[in-house]
Amino acid sequence: AAFRRVNYPGWFTVAVPVTLGPELGVPDYLHRDERSFGAVARLAPGATREQAEAELDRTFQRCCPRPDAERLTATGMISGIAGGKDDAREEYAPLLYILMAGSGVVLLIACANVGNLLLVRAAAREREIAVRMSLGASRGRVVRQLLTESIILALLGGLLAVPLAAWGTLGVEHLIPAQESVYADIVRWHTKPVLLAFTAAVSLACVALFGLVPAVRATRSNLTASLKTGGRGSVGGGRRILDSGVVVAQLSFALLLVSAASLLVSTLRNIERVDGGFSTSGVTLVSIETRGTPYERTGIVPLQEEMLRRVRAVPGVTRAGMTTIAPIAGGRNIEVRVGDDAKAPLFVLIGVTPDYFGAMGISLVAGRDITVRDDSTSEPVAVISESVARRSFAGRNPIGASIRVRRDTVTTMMRVVGVARDTKMFGLRDDRVPVVYAPVTQTGSWPSLELAVRMPDGSETLTRQVTAAVEAAVPGVRLRRVSTMRSDVRESMFTERLTASIATLFGTLALVLAAIGIYG
Repeated sequence: AAFRRVNYPGWFTVAVPVTLGPELGVPDYLHRDERSFGAVARLAPGATREQAEAELDRTFQRCCPRPDAERLTATGMISGIAGGKDDAREEYAPLLYILMAGSGVVLLIACANVGNLLLVRAAAREREIAVRMSLGASRGRVVRQLLTESIILALLGGLLAVPLAAWGTLGVEHLIPAQESVYADIVRWHTKPVLLAFTAAVSLACVALFGLVPAVRATRSNLTASLKTGGRGSVGGGRRILDSGVVVAQLSFALLLVSAASLLVSTLRNIERVDGGFSTSGVTLVSIETRGTPYERTGIVPLQEEMLRRVRAVPGVTRAGMTTIAPIAGGRNIEVRVGDDAKAPLFVLIGVTPDYFGAMGISLVAGRDITVRDDSTSEPVAVISESVARRSFAGRNPIGASIRVRRDTVTTMMRVVGVARDTKMFGLRDDRVPVVYAPVTQTGSWPSLELAVRMPDGSETLTRQVTAAVEAAVPGVRLRRVSTMRSDVRESMFTERLTASIATLFGTLALVLAAIGIYG
């Protein structure tokens, strides 16, 4: 019913045995040179993660001997799915803590308002309470009556909280971006007994904390003075200090939330202004895939020239290029090492077509771009990022030099023809990634590519023309996703936007409640 975040990014419709792949038109994973597979297993009672890793390594070495021992190592083990590194709780824990703290502060302000109003109401009913007590009502009986009235307020508030919570979580659910839609079911409101019990407990706790003080204070009045003044006596100094103290606390909490909200909004604005090394506007991305199509065996590389020719002919398109992975949007990349050192840092190898840098707005700081002459029959070439140039050439001019690129057990000598700006590939909060760009025609067969098109944002007609051009060039190809770079960047900051929005909502609500408290 719900299978998510276990080496899998979302929901699936049909699950089939891996041996049926070729018959169903999906990749034949049993005979492909895949880099890794994910396994799900249960640990035996008393077994530890370290013991399981060691036993798996020994098993791999016995049953699957290969020259490359590094490929036979179990990596990235998750000890328990519920607490694994892909679990939503770990990713969204800071947001949930902020949400809980903010709601608690708003609740305190609201309870202080109700407590103040109950104090005022008790002062207005001072003569009535004095009459009840003079007729024989005990102090405890009167306190119970006042608490019962407060409990009614708490019950009404708790009952109203249920539909408000359902409406609020529905709003949050609509804010979840498409690539995080797997979390929609987690956020969705469910009327569970534990939630109702928690709401009831909080309501009763509010009554106990903020309803008891007014009730006790109302029964401490001097009966003779209350009966003479008819409940219109002046409030004592101690009471004035308590009331003023509550208002001061309300304002302090409200300003605390407003300050926190302003900091979070400023953080979000600063992240949005970060230069990722690529254009965030005027770029439309189309994810194209050949898996499950008639073009699966040949891959997408032989088809890219005709696709680009047709897309560039669309009126309104200024530039177009393709890549194996686009910044923020994702895709497929390969980790490689540059040089002879076996422990050299890992770089990212990305396959690109001519004009990709221009379409994405990634500027070249030296050398030239990839061209159509850089095909499978020509000398292997590469455009490296600035960080690769700094690490591999230490201030020397890299243009024209050769680099040794090692991918698993395969080593390729590439001539550096250009240097591109560093980019933030996986998020504006992350560091810039060292990248080696190579022509897609020289990096092997790829099942999918990301098409980057330079054109105005928001033009649905132009977007339809671009997708139609792709489908006309290669009928039957799969278009998995169409988006803009601006929307992808915005969706990548979903957590920051949601945190800032909730904090702003709480700060505004706290200010309104504090103002009501001052007025009261």
